[in-house]
Amino acid sequence: MNLEVTTPFSWLKLIRRIHLFTGILLCPFVLIIGLSGFLFNHSDEGPEPQRFDPAAVRSASGFGGLAAAQAADSLVAALNSQGHALSLVHADEAFYSGPIVFTGDAGRLSLALDSGALVFTPKADLSPSAGPAPFASTGIVLPGCDLKRIQDQLPLAAGLPEGSFKPAPRGATELRFQIQDRDGKRWIASYDLSRRSLSARAADAPSPLSFSSFLTRLHKTHHYPESVSAKWCWILVADCTAIAMILWALSGLILACQIRALRIIILTCLGLALIAAVFILAGNFRELEAAAAKAQEPAAASQKQGN
Repeated sequence: MNLEVTTPFSWLKLIRRIHLFTGILLCPFVLIIGLSGFLFNHSDEGPEPQRFDPAAVRSASGFGGLAAAQAADSLVAALNSQGHALSLVHADEAFYSGPIVFTGDAGRLSLALDSGALVFTPKADLSPSAGPAPFASTGIVLPGCDLKRIQDQLPLAAGLPEGSFKPAPRGATELRFQIQDRDGKRWIASYDLSRRSLSARAADAPSPLSFSSFLTRLHKTHHYPESVSAKWCWILVADCTAIAMILWALSGLILACQIRALRIIILTCLGLALIAAVFILAGNFRELEAAAAKAQEPAAASQKQGN
């Protein structure tokens, strides 16, 4: 007589399996995202920045630094001289959102306003180039796709005023293709529909994209394209990894709490981590909120003028 032995269903076993196999399946992509995120913050491309102390800056320009609280107090005083009645509140919380940056042909100057310290970052010495393609030009209108006429009349399809839109300043659409000249040399061409400009580089030229640049650009890639492509697959992997990270955090916490001998230590570490997370998020929210409010000012002013 055969006796069937049934094993009771275990939620903890299921959680362990999900935690294990999602980690194995997504391991290569998690490593790529982690490495690209690290390189994004610590890119070592280009020449080494040159740092100058505040004394050198003061000697050359007369600027020796200006504390944020002092700058805010001076601005309030200037406003009050115009007839306003304002007072500075929580002066110790005034801060600069970042250094002021100047760019030129030689590179970039970054000045810390509070301390007066200066950082000069020279422009990268790019590898010698063969120059622009002989057929590179501007002002070429793509037959059947006059973007200027389209942008003026396209809003009518959505019931909006004619000519009320313009091409976005970033993320311009390009037509990319390969061509061959009369000498048999192949070129990789790009046509910018917004600027009506055509540029090209030799197909056998070294790639302008280094490994570090590739990973950092990959890290910033977002939004699904209209059609399935390598980019579409990468965004899908990023979504799956994001969901998996949430599952790993929750399942790891559940599994860790099963270790009774360490439960108090685990909960203490969790509490400290939550406090640190709230502190860091609150500080970043304050900075990003100020930037978001400033970004809305031009739109509000334009709407006010329209009314």
